[in-house]
Amino acid sequence: CVCGKRFHQVNAYSNHINGCKKYKNGVGASLELAKARYAARKSKKGKERQTLGSYLDDDLDVDHVEPPSDHDHPQAMDIDPPQVDPPFAEYGRGHRAYVPIARYTDFTATSTIPFNIPSMPPEEDTLEPGPVEPVAEKEPSPSEVLRRTVFDDCTWKTTPANQFGLYKKYWTLEARPHDPDSFITSEDLREDEGDNPSLDEGESGEAGTRDDSDKYFPFPNWSSFRLGEWYWDDSQEKGRDSFYKLLDILTSEDFSTKELLAANWDTINDRLGASEFDEGLRGLDWVDDGTSWQTTAVQIDVPFNHTSLHPGVHHYEVPGFRYRPLVPIIEERLKDFNHADHFHIVPSELWWNPDLGSKSGQGVRVYGELYNSPAIIDAYKADLPPEPEESNLPRYVVALMFASDETMLASFGTSKLWPIYMMFGNESKARRGKSSLKLFEEVAYLQIELCSPIHQIPDEFQDWYLRFSGKNNVGNPLSTHLNRELFHAQWKILLDDAFIRAYREGICVDCFDNVRRRFYPRIFTYAADYPEKVMVVGVRSMGDHPCPRCLIALPDIPGMGTPTDMAIRRDQRRKDDNVTKNKINAARKIIQKKHYNVNTDEVELLLKPMSLVPAANTFSDRLSAHGLDVYGLIAVDILHEVEIGVWKSLFIQLLRLLEAVNTSRLNVLNGRFRQMPTFGRDTIRRFRSNVSEMKQLAARDYEDILQCAIPAFEGLIPNEHDKRIQDLLFIFAHWHSLAKLKLHTDTTLSILDNWTVMLGDRSRSFVDQTCSAFETHELKREYLSRKRTEARKKGKIAKSKVTAGSEGPAPEEPDLNTSKFHALGDVPDYIRQYGTTDSYSTQLSERFHRFPKARYRRTNRKQTPHQLSRIQTRQARIRKLKKQLFPPPDEGPCNPERDNASYFIGKSQNLPVSLSYFLRVNVNDPATRDFYPKLRCHLLPRIIKRLLQEALQSPEDYRFALPILKNLDTTGVFSPAHSNGVYLQSDRFYRHKVMQINYTTYDCRRAQDTSNPSTTRHNVMCLRAQSSNSKLEPSSDGDRKIKESGGRFVYGRILGIIHVNIIYAGPGMLDHRPRRFDLLWVRWYDSKDSQFSEATLWSTMRMERVALRPLSDPEACDFIDPSDVVRAAHIIPRFSQNRTFSEEDALQGQIFSKIAKDVEDWQEYYVNPFVDRDMTMRFHWGLAVGH
Repeated sequence: CVCGKRFHQVNAYSNHINGCKKYKNGVGASLELAKARYAARKSKKGKERQTLGSYLDDDLDVDHVEPPSDHDHPQAMDIDPPQVDPPFAEYGRGHRAYVPIARYTDFTATSTIPFNIPSMPPEEDTLEPGPVEPVAEKEPSPSEVLRRTVFDDCTWKTTPANQFGLYKKYWTLEARPHDPDSFITSEDLREDEGDNPSLDEGESGEAGTRDDSDKYFPFPNWSSFRLGEWYWDDSQEKGRDSFYKLLDILTSEDFSTKELLAANWDTINDRLGASEFDEGLRGLDWVDDGTSWQTTAVQIDVPFNHTSLHPGVHHYEVPGFRYRPLVPIIEERLKDFNHADHFHIVPSELWWNPDLGSKSGQGVRVYGELYNSPAIIDAYKADLPPEPEESNLPRYVVALMFASDETMLASFGTSKLWPIYMMFGNESKARRGKSSLKLFEEVAYLQIELCSPIHQIPDEFQDWYLRFSGKNNVGNPLSTHLNRELFHAQWKILLDDAFIRAYREGICVDCFDNVRRRFYPRIFTYAADYPEKVMVVGVRSMGDHPCPRCLIALPDIPGMGTPTDMAIRRDQRRKDDNVTKNKINAARKIIQKKHYNVNTDEVELLLKPMSLVPAANTFSDRLSAHGLDVYGLIAVDILHEVEIGVWKSLFIQLLRLLEAVNTSRLNVLNGRFRQMPTFGRDTIRRFRSNVSEMKQLAARDYEDILQCAIPAFEGLIPNEHDKRIQDLLFIFAHWHSLAKLKLHTDTTLSILDNWTVMLGDRSRSFVDQTCSAFETHELKREYLSRKRTEARKKGKIAKSKVTAGSEGPAPEEPDLNTSKFHALGDVPDYIRQYGTTDSYSTQLSERFHRFPKARYRRTNRKQTPHQLSRIQTRQARIRKLKKQLFPPPDEGPCNPERDNASYFIGKSQNLPVSLSYFLRVNVNDPATRDFYPKLRCHLLPRIIKRLLQEALQSPEDYRFALPILKNLDTTGVFSPAHSNGVYLQSDRFYRHKVMQINYTTYDCRRAQDTSNPSTTRHNVMCLRAQSSNSKLEPSSDGDRKIKESGGRFVYGRILGIIHVNIIYAGPGMLDHRPRRFDLLWVRWYDSKDSQFSEATLWSTMRMERVALRPLSDPEACDFIDPSDVVRAAHIIPRFSQNRTFSEEDALQGQIFSKIAKDVEDWQEYYVNPFVDRDMTMRFHWGLAVGH
């Protein structure tokens, strides 16, 4: 040691220097000298870095530039054209054809939709803090006169366009309105990590503003709060993660077991679950906080006909309805600081100018969020009458979106729950879709069906009904009627007088930004499956006019997409007018006054022509006078109407056709699906053993089947019908992708209109020409299911004893006379009015069901709704308390460098490979032909470009090398001297198992693909280098396409993900430092369609065919820059063709590559454009906002 002591053991020396002062002083002095040398070297680059830094700052902050006051038109940003690497000359032994790849430059998503409104000034302390009035932009004038300017298009302001060409048109009287888009971070734009709970982000923050005595109320101290939070969290079961979380709590420095002695847990839990509506003083702590549940009895009118013992209408009360009043929930959300940053108060129109920099470019309307939709703009422009008091407050709309769906609470048993969820359309749909953020509100638990021929009738109602009727059962028509009455009676309690008053006069709220505003609640969408939809609007299920939106007759439904069908949707829409109401009221009087049956002829004469029902409709009775159209309330439902609706029916019919042709074809189909390659983290998952058995398939499984169905069904049915089936599958997959886009424009909606017409036409052709040519029967699973249902009705045999009988499966034919098939035609227009389908999909409510199901495990299975609501209240109040104690930080954790990079490969060097050893071992492997020459040939242009960038930062230091590097970068002419100057440090390269590809999606978000050479997720796509003679021409579908042979993309299979540390010692060298370069070693695919393009993809309705380049071709394998990769690709074998090599080839001495695994090659492959929505828009070139 420097102090003079000597040690003979390493650990003794290590222990000594930890406390040696002389050693530490010496190390400190050396560190200071190193810092000084580094600072001196760094000062030379100060000016250049300042210039570069200012440029980057200006570029990143472009979305927050304050617009001029007289700005009327969008201002486009100037975006530098993408840099294209010049080709380099061919030379020496490594001569080969240059790989036709174009440099790909992706958008970097910063603020997706900038509002560009001046930010709020810093708050100043005042003696009397309180709500402040918004500052008006004009001179004071009567509020009504100012409010009417919303109807004048000239008063609507336009923001500058962002880097995507998106801009907004908005109207407000506030000079500094709340701007949610200014709070968008890179974490908000990520698709893969957004659904993680963010409640722990603020644990290092400061505590809330409560006094120390009640800061943790109702918990007495910090330790009890942490333990209570752990117990009541949302995890479904206390597993390993929960155990380690508990260990972290118990071992933390600020946790004290003595503090737990002061906690009375029964009292704490009782107060946490208390409601302000409970008797006594327990609920007074939670007045108007929006978390309290209320219990009431629901009263319905039960009609008894003249054959009953006591004819007439008798009131029956159904006890135990649990609900939360809506107005306190709305007020609490408007005051909530935790979600204030992302709450859109001012609605706006969203427009897109794809031609940035062109003043003559016309804007295209964009549809996505509800707060950008025509529906909310119309509500915003509508007359919003205020109360006499505070009539000068700015007025806005609170967009309410409801969803409800009955669900099973356990895998076994009959326990069910029917929750109603409420969401706010002012929140981004991306955030609403993250269930971990808890942006949905459980507002009620509907009573399960009062009486049904299937479900057991409650004993109380059965005794009561027997006493008045003298009958021992409830008929089906009356049962259905009572269930409708019960449903709307519960909604009448939810839409109470306070909500109606708020709907009519608005709610004055001191908002989260300390501004007082008036808000008008408006119900925009109701998401539910078909049985509940018809219950909401009051239409008969599968009646003569089954559509809940229009009056189309049942026999006309197969004409979906025809001009006649579209005319009926437009001209014969259902209307909630006096004519409809009078018919329903007249029918109810016949039932209640004349004591007739609910389905008597007089009632049917009134209601059957329009398929109405004699039930009260709460939405119509209470809100139609205030502008609500109950028939426009229900949302289209891709999940129930398409994926497990029309597509499931079509898939079953295809299975019947295969069975009719040859029963062995089903086994072939199952084998093909088992060989289907996966894609993404969970986009296309491994298919189950036998897809044809359809066991335990969810909606997402049927979606995966649709996306991969084309190659799986190809060639399994005779040629004439096979072509028709392939056309139908292609159209359906494309329509499905367009219908589920998260961002639409007028152009893409026009394409969806056209393909909706095609889908209807090809569906009718499939039924009339293909299905009629075969005699199809029930599948085995359908037959057994039907026999079990018949057995349950007759009560004869048990499920386990059901076997195929002698009569055999019944004949089955496809049926297009369904409301779900008709609903396909409503999708484009509904998107135009309310935004894209992911905003109101029933998939959201299905996802939210996991929370009440998790709570059900904590109950004792008695009074389930009551116990579930109390647990939900405890969890909500603990989350609220935690946010008050630890507010989230201003900016969440993010890594801009990694997010904005085009790819990510690990930095480790744990898998080194000796180059000489690798070439010696694989000397006979065809894939390694010219491995090293190709490697150096690929690296040379990248090395020169990297060195030139470094030299330009310090031109004085590299004044001799700079001219040489500029000449090489410009001309691309390299000699053997340049190639021989490329050295691999230590003569080795380094392997990596995984690469993450970052890209900007069509809807302006950031997403990731993961590629792994050892799995089926090993294919990538790059831009093809376009020739100078290429011409930009419009196609029939509206796409802007390149007219030339070959598609826009080239595809490769990754053989290896590597990086090398290169030392360059050739002409233009700067130093001998090694520099890292990442590479992909790929094997190329060749297109089998020489005339393929995006236009032919949609016109021929056939996916692009490709084949792996034979390894005998010297150019079969090569290296590419990972930054040139656009995305991962889903390439599916063409199963109707054979594999490239047979078993006989192996016996005859064919040499195969262990690296490329060409023994597993197929003759041809399909490039799947429907694997996800972003991939579909890659083939609609020029129509995606984010591409």
